[in-house]
Amino acid sequence: MKFFLTLLPFLSLLVSQAQEETYQDKVVIISVGESDLVNEQSFKFWRRTLERVNEEQAQAVIFQLDTPGGLAFETKDIMVNDLRDLTVPSYAFVDDEAISAGALISIATDEIWMTPGSTIGAAAIVNGSGAEIEDTMRAKLESFFEANVRAVTKDKGHPTEIVKMMMFIEEEDRTYGPISVPKGKLLTLTAEEAVELHNDQPILATGIVANREELIQQLGFTPDMVVEAQQTGLELFAWHVSAWSSLLILIGIGGIYFEMKSPGFGLGIGVALTAFGIFFFGNFFAGNLAGYELATIFVLGLILIIVELTIFPSLILGLVGSLLMIGALLFAMVDRFDFQDLTNKDLPDSGTFLELLAAPMLSLSVGLIGGIILILLMMRFLPHIPIPGIMLHSDTDVDHTSPVNDEPSNLVGLSGTATMDLRPAGKAKVNELILDVITSGEFIPKDSRIKIIAQEKMRTIVALDDN
Repeated sequence: MKFFLTLLPFLSLLVSQAQEETYQDKVVIISVGESDLVNEQSFKFWRRTLERVNEEQAQAVIFQLDTPGGLAFETKDIMVNDLRDLTVPSYAFVDDEAISAGALISIATDEIWMTPGSTIGAAAIVNGSGAEIEDTMRAKLESFFEANVRAVTKDKGHPTEIVKMMMFIEEEDRTYGPISVPKGKLLTLTAEEAVELHNDQPILATGIVANREELIQQLGFTPDMVVEAQQTGLELFAWHVSAWSSLLILIGIGGIYFEMKSPGFGLGIGVALTAFGIFFFGNFFAGNLAGYELATIFVLGLILIIVELTIFPSLILGLVGSLLMIGALLFAMVDRFDFQDLTNKDLPDSGTFLELLAAPMLSLSVGLIGGIILILLMMRFLPHIPIPGIMLHSDTDVDHTSPVNDEPSNLVGLSGTATMDLRPAGKAKVNELILDVITSGEFIPKDSRIKIIAQEKMRTIVALDDN
């Protein structure tokens, strides 16, 4: 418990640092650097930022891009599910290059501005591992992305022909006004080419500016309106927690078992509370479904299991409690934005429920299997590890100075005293040893004489000693 309390100031500091400047009436700058588009957490941060832009009624949002590209499906999601639904003007500022996924984000904004000599384009779909995509799969992917990108570019007023020339390789020469692309090539535009006119409209970009300050001026905003969207220390901490959720589950399970094997409310329960507390805290701030509701369901499940073990033995209570705890842990790791996309009927291609649960199920499975392995190791080695101030015991602990040896069967028939009320589980003193015991369902008051009637690997069963 003390271990849990020592973390409270640290968590309080993180929460205090999470206080963010309001976006109301501000021009929000989202920087997209070289490696940002290959980081899934960056997309979570941008989606949360765009959500705040709408909710807090910002003046505008500007994506400042200098990137060679990144993840295709995450880029599609932010284009279709977030940028398309913005209620404020959006701008792309290409500061050197917006290649591949960077180009796709650019064309999902209302206007594109570029610096002299900057480039945009080459947005073909590629395999992240570098392997060649099989022809049929490529055709499916290109058809899927073309439909989504076509809808976005139509909304934003950008020429779909130019975007197709950036995304798809054709076996013939292609032209659009003064722009031409040879067969077998993809289109990449320089800033000067992007602002050329065709049918009295720019090819792609609205204009060329020397720097961001000039862009702000051109758009009619002032420097004091600009605010940088930045990740807080809390978000960075939370995302690390989310990435290591399986380890926290493992530690929490180990803490609960440790507490069961040591008397009193101490180190084990403190470690478990800390691990599961950080688990829910971190996943919530990482943008997952973890929150008070799921934390409450988890605690309710834990209470049912405790009632099962100590007051009212019933397989139903234990089963329901276990399901509640496992379900709470599973859904706490589900990405909130992916869940919203899945339940949004206007987004028919947002995936399936099983796809949504795939990554959380993997993390939960690793945590549970790891927890079981940890328990087996603790059963084997914990009773033999001296820990000052803590009495550790196993279900087979006996006094080796007595005629009884350490075989579990030799405990059957021994008598002792209940050191606490057995409702039906608790502790009893047998041959100067403190054992974890359980009755067959009856209540046995503290200080009653008890007798061991059965010895199993995981529990010692006792009854009232009538002799």
